[in-house]
Amino acid sequence: MPLYEFLCTDCNQRFEKLCRQQAQDQIKCPECGTMAKRVFSTFRATVSGNGDGGSIGGGGGCGPCSSSGCSSCS
Repeated sequence: MPLYEFLCTDCNQRFEKLCRQQAQDQIKCPECGTMAKRVFSTFRATVSGNGDGGSIGGGGGCGPCSSSGCSSCS
């Protein structure tokens, strides 16, 4: 089952819930019991192994640019 993120339209509580896609219209807020709406989740992943703690999804260069052969690379 997928993990979805929800927002309560009454108390603004944001929470996650494992549920089937068909059941996402029937999710209630755990704080106040009001029906909640599904919101898009955002995430960030980091890569380990090269020592720089870089993020997935960008660049690939050795310095401030995405090129691997510019003058700022050492």
